[in-house]
Amino acid sequence: LDQSLNESRRTEESMRANLYFSLYYKLTKVFSLSTALYFQPRWELMKDHMLLWDNSFQVKLSDIFSFIGDLKVVHDNAPPIDVKTTDTTYMVGIGVSY
Repeated sequence: LDQSLNESRRTEESMRANLYFSLYYKLTKVFSLSTALYFQPRWELMKDHMLLWDNSFQVKLSDIFSFIGDLKVVHDNAPPIDVKTTDTTYMVGIGVSY
């Protein structure tokens, strides 16, 4: 990391833009996909940015049960010390709606 980015992280206050794109698509009566992408650049130092990408799918098994999967990617190009720049998590499960 360059020195200006490290020095700017020492301040407590900063202003960020919040830009996002969201999409939901129902492929069939039982299968749907969704994605959301959030981008948060810092106003005073645009190369300091955060990104969140959230993806999910749902397969309807019955009127009550669904199989659900989720993938989330979080990226901070200048995180605090000892924190990874990119973190990926996933989840699968059964959804219940009544």
